[in-house]
Amino acid sequence: MFRWYGGNKEMITEIETNIVIEQVDDVVSITEEVTQNTVIEGNPVILQFVSSAPSRFIYSQDAASNSWVINHNLEVYPEVKVLDTANTEIVGDVIYLSLKSIRIDFSAPFSGKAYLI
Repeated sequence: MFRWYGGNKEMITEIETNIVIEQVDDVVSITEEVTQNTVIEGNPVILQFVSSAPSRFIYSQDAASNSWVINHNLEVYPEVKVLDTANTEIVGDVIYLSLKSIRIDFSAPFSGKAYLI
């Protein structure tokens, strides 16, 4: 998610962007949903940059495993979505090893893809 707070002497505006990843058959689509809200009206003078725009990383796990280690170099703690080879979303325990690496532990071994945002 990208969140931006910008202000002038009359109001502060919050713009929020969410990235949605969907896969149908062999096609992966990445869409962006943007919302904008007025947070404070009045006389504030604030400009705050909360985070940078999200980068994306797709990881393929070809050999079935119940623990995936992913080196991504995104320099953030990404959101993670995992799909198996049948395109079913799988939930695992995400462990952030660093700003550039995660491990995902699952209850059973399988192969598939991890989408990091």
